[in-house]
Amino acid sequence: DDIPLESMTQEQIIQDGLELSKHLLKRFEKEKLYLEAHSWGTLFGIQMVYREPALFQAYFGIGQGANSIESEQLSYDFVFKSAKKENDSKTINALEKIGRPPYSSDDEWVKNILTERKLLKKYEGPDTKKKLSMFSIYKDFVFYREYSIKDKLKALQGSPFSLKHLWPEAKKTNLFENTTKFKIPIYIFQGEYDMTTVSSVSKKYFDTIEAPTKQYYNFEKSAHWPHITEFEKYKSIIKILIQEKYDDL
Repeated sequence: DDIPLESMTQEQIIQDGLELSKHLLKRFEKEKLYLEAHSWGTLFGIQMVYREPALFQAYFGIGQGANSIESEQLSYDFVFKSAKKENDSKTINALEKIGRPPYSSDDEWVKNILTERKLLKKYEGPDTKKKLSMFSIYKDFVFYREYSIKDKLKALQGSPFSLKHLWPEAKKTNLFENTTKFKIPIYIFQGEYDMTTVSSVSKKYFDTIEAPTKQYYNFEKSAHWPHITEFEKYKSIIKILIQEKYDDL
C-alpha cells in the first residue's frame, strides 16, 4: 500500500509507537511495557517514554542516539583518521569527495551518510571483525519463518524509503535540548567502539539525564551491535533488570 509522504515524520512515528503500546497493553492485559530501541530507533523510542511515561516500566536504549549532527561529524572524523593511519587512499578520496557534515540539502545528507556508513564498516572495531552490518541482518531476516514473502519484500523496501523521508528530520534531533528529565528508569547499552551512534555522544547525553534510576552499560568488545556481539552479557543484564527469568532467551 502507498504511504502518504506527509505521514513520514518523526512525530507520526512517535504517535504510532504510543498507539501500538496502548494496543499491546490492552490486548495482553498488562499495566506497563518495557520499551527497547536500537540505533536511530532510539531517537523515537526515548521520546515515547518521555511523552507518556505511565505506559512504560523502563526504557532500554541500545546504541543511543542523542545529537545526530555531532555524532555524524565525529563518525566522519574517525573514518578519515583511521584511513590516514592505514594509508587507505581510496577511502580518503571518497571522504574528501563528500566532505565533512553538515550538508547543504536533504538529498546530499542521505546520499553522503550512506557512503560514509559503507566506509565506516572497514574500521568500526568488533563489528568489522564479526562482519556485522545492516546487510548481514537483512540476510538473516530473509530466512525468518515468522514472516511471509510479502512481509519480507515490504520490509526490505521500507528501510531505504524510511531513510529517505525520515532522516532529513531525524538529523536535526538534539535530545540534549529538551529530552533529559524522565519519570521512569533509563538504561543505556553502548558498545565502546560504536562510531555509528558515537559512544562519546551517547555517554555525554546519559550524563545529563535525570531519572528515578539510570545506568550506563559499556560493552568493551562491541561497536554498534552490543546486544549481538556480546549477547550473553546483554541477556544477563536484561534478566536482572526485569527481575524475571526467560529460559528461551
